[in-house]
Amino acid sequence: MTAPRTRPIADRAAYRACLAGDQPAETLQQRQREQLIVQLHARGWTDIEIAAHTRMSTYTVGRICDRLHLTPQPRKDIA
Repeated sequence: MTAPRTRPIADRAAYRACLAGDQPAETLQQRQREQLIVQLHARGWTDIEIAAHTRMSTYTVGRICDRLHLTPQPRKDIA
């Protein structure tokens, strides 16, 4: 499955800060948060890692992943 198409980001500085983990994702608009999750998910991050990095709950990350039809990433501590 391919990742959803992305749109230009209005505030690139805020997006980059969220991507770096320097700013909570709640400062972004909904589409930007979705794009952030898609990008981190594409890097192989789990929902738990994405939630911690973006300062969102795992429930919110999981809900967004479900809405975007992203497959769950397996936990890295399980062999």
